[in-house]
Amino acid sequence: MARILIASLIALSLTSTSLRGGDIKGRVFDARTGKPLVGAVILIVDGDMGTKSIANGYFHIKRAPAGFHNLIAEFPDYRPQSIDSVFLRHDSAVNLQFALRREIDVVDTGAFAIPLSRVGVIDPSVWDTPTPDSTRTKIR
Repeated sequence: MARILIASLIALSLTSTSLRGGDIKGRVFDARTGKPLVGAVILIVDGDMGTKSIANGYFHIKRAPAGFHNLIAEFPDYRPQSIDSVFLRHDSAVNLQFALRREIDVVDTGAFAIPLSRVGVIDPSVWDTPTPDSTRTKIR
């Protein structure tokens, strides 16, 4: 009877250990400046777990299931970044770094920044195109 009880306890212990996962933690920051992105959303794509980054861009997803996971970090005005095939062992932690790039790049003139979406680009093929005299008069 004692042997059956001990075997049952060992089996229960192994089962509960295999159900436990680990922690996924790390930091989300601006790839260009290195500044932390507070409030970035970090999700386990193939699961229903996630969190937001806090002060200094740090995040912590506790008790994620063991195994392979795909993660994504998102922040407004930044391109999302994914990290695929992150392997999490039982009772362990994985540290990740998400370096997000701005979605809207800017031209820094020194005095102010202009979003590239607002900067016009001149087609070089029109540079040598002669303009009518009336247009030249209006330009001058």
